[in-house]
Amino acid sequence: MKLPKIPTKISELGFMINSGSKFQKIKGVIKFVFGVPLTIVALYFIASFIYRSRTQLVHNFTHVDPLGVAAGTICLLAFFFFRSMLWKSVLHQEGYKTSTLESTYLLASSELKRYIPGSVLAIAGRISNFNNLKIPSKTVVRMVFYESVLFVITSIILSIPGILDLASRNGTNTWTSTGIGILTLFVLGVAYRVLQKKIKRLSISFRKYLNAFILMCIAWLFFGLGNFLILSSFHYLNPANIISTSSFFVLSWFVGYIVVIAPLGLGVREGFLTYALSFTTPLGIAAALSIISRLAFVFTELIFLIIAYILHRLIKLNPKPDAAPLVLFISITSYILYFTYVSFMRYTNFFTGRFDLGNMDQTVWNTLHGRIFELTNPDGVEITSRLAFHSDFLLILLAPFYALWEDPRMLLLIQTVVIALGAYFVYKIAENVLRHKYIALVFGVSYLLDPFVQKQNLFDFHAVTLATTFLLAAFYFVIKKKYLPATLFIILSAITKEEAFAVAGIMFAFIGTRSRKVFWFVLSIASFIGFYLLLTKFIPDARGGQHFATEYFQDFGDTPPEIVKNILFNPAKTSAALLTAANLEYIFKLLLPTGFLSLLAPLYFILGAPDIAINLLSKNDNFRSLTFHYAATIIPFIYISSIYGAKMVLSLKNKYATVRNVSIFILVFSFVSAYFYGTLPGAKSPSLEIYNDKLPNSGIIEEYLSRIPQNLSVAASNNIGSHLSHREKIYTIPNGIDQADVVVLLLNDSFAQPSLDEQKKLAARLKKDARYKELFESGDFIAFAKIEKAQQVKKK
Repeated sequence: MKLPKIPTKISELGFMINSGSKFQKIKGVIKFVFGVPLTIVALYFIASFIYRSRTQLVHNFTHVDPLGVAAGTICLLAFFFFRSMLWKSVLHQEGYKTSTLESTYLLASSELKRYIPGSVLAIAGRISNFNNLKIPSKTVVRMVFYESVLFVITSIILSIPGILDLASRNGTNTWTSTGIGILTLFVLGVAYRVLQKKIKRLSISFRKYLNAFILMCIAWLFFGLGNFLILSSFHYLNPANIISTSSFFVLSWFVGYIVVIAPLGLGVREGFLTYALSFTTPLGIAAALSIISRLAFVFTELIFLIIAYILHRLIKLNPKPDAAPLVLFISITSYILYFTYVSFMRYTNFFTGRFDLGNMDQTVWNTLHGRIFELTNPDGVEITSRLAFHSDFLLILLAPFYALWEDPRMLLLIQTVVIALGAYFVYKIAENVLRHKYIALVFGVSYLLDPFVQKQNLFDFHAVTLATTFLLAAFYFVIKKKYLPATLFIILSAITKEEAFAVAGIMFAFIGTRSRKVFWFVLSIASFIGFYLLLTKFIPDARGGQHFATEYFQDFGDTPPEIVKNILFNPAKTSAALLTAANLEYIFKLLLPTGFLSLLAPLYFILGAPDIAINLLSKNDNFRSLTFHYAATIIPFIYISSIYGAKMVLSLKNKYATVRNVSIFILVFSFVSAYFYGTLPGAKSPSLEIYNDKLPNSGIIEEYLSRIPQNLSVAASNNIGSHLSHREKIYTIPNGIDQADVVVLLLNDSFAQPSLDEQKKLAARLKKDARYKELFESGDFIAFAKIEKAQQVKKK
């Protein structure tokens, strides 16, 4: 009996698999072999690699940041997802439309085989899997080649920052490094032209595969960031170098990819990554980090496969799947993880203070314990109503959350989660207005990258920051004509701060113009009356004088009614105050993240007129600063007006006014804004104090503060006040020195009142004061207590 011909090439194997009945049995055997048995073999190689690496890892690291690992894992999952979307895009260009879940699962299960020595098995596994979708084997092989070309080109491009950094670290000057980068791009261009001319049958077209190219570039960004976050959780990596370090990971992947002898370049990638990291970390640590990077990659790929399998089996496949909601979910989750981590670390390292986290925290804590909306006057020593400063009644509604976790970080967590959810409502508004999910996704991502959003998130806690999301939610429900939830969110936004009542009045009037019902205009008038009464009666009565902010508008008068009157009826003076260089710069920064599209729909932008006017006319420069929270009720209307501005652009009869081009336009401006003004590592002036200025004895200080009984009154430095605000009486130095039972100072705050030098003199004086006993000192931290109260502080 004549034996069947043994296939010698993958394409030949594919032909045999798809041929007639003669090979049906062989087809079944091959499908089985490339299924369960090889999967088991692949898992064996993975387990073996992990076992061999165990001794190199355990003794190198004693502390791991789980939040950083989680954030990095999500980024790597995003890498696998975008890579699978690239494959789906290649399939689509070849005329094969598949569901996202099915193609993702088939790709993930076939990719597992590449851990077996001999990458040809992964290709064969992919052929076997995608034969189930009636895709010919030769077509699969050709598409794998396309994918490989995209892998190589995009990985080299994303590796350029790492290449330049390595060149500079090896003594290459800036011009030579730049030349290397230009030469790399030139070689890529030449290689692309050669491929086009020499392999015409493959029809490689940049325009045809532009979507796949962009998807893979995004995937590499997540790959680099994910590795950076995970490794930073084991050992400090300077976040100022996040771009070049993230690029190292992509470059090491490329080096491992082109080495076809070992499975996935096993060992080669680790060696190269060890070399790259050794410039900034000890060699032993660099080697251990490289192995952790590989383990993280392997584990995350297994998790991705499990998720893909579960979704593939348990969820009814959508005939027209859409990845936009999933990408948005990943983006929002990544934002929450990162900014929760940074916010918590700022608190732990005493970068938050009595102003303003401590004030908010004490108000919420007092409310939970029956002293509703009360706090110790931060400018004095008496107990007063929070209304003496602001009408942020929302703090009362947050008190029940303290029943779950009685800690200032609960407020920081709530703030981060609520702000992040604003991206969802931006997405939903854009989706309804523009009728396209992918440009809606771009707007959602732009919101998360917005420097004003990020910086208000990191500036302690303020109830008004929640109004950003509340107003976006309200607008979404308005355009959906769901006026009950819209009203609820408008009311929630109004009780975050006094001027938010005016914004609520405008929103209710907006609903009235859409519904043509008098009821909404009545609510609008009531909101404006509430705004007026808060400024002229309730807040002044609570504080025993005018609202403290009136001093910022003294050029227009001494009372709120007088100020409003002069602003409205003295246009020359108002115009002169508005048209200043500082104001124009502020508007520029506000509108930059969405590419100034707001200017095309100004009527929606002026829905936030109250805070826009306050910030532009105020003498307080902080109102126009990125650092603070004063744009909270403006941000929603920037994005709403930008969405309607995009709608106007897309309505033009112009070949350039496409969804893709407008999306790219918005993304470019978002990244430019995030780079020049944002907080993220890799930005021009990022918020890196939690990485670079950690307080070495923060744990010791926190442990000592926990021993001060809540029944004792405390006078504290501002930067330590939020850690001691769970008591009826907490004073901010220099207030309360004679009244407080305990005095604690942390002498590292350049913003200390009246000055840091004065607080140092105070510490020296208290050491000599017979009325006080020094209890504890560690670094810049020092604690005193009155002699009669010293015994009440718990002993260590």
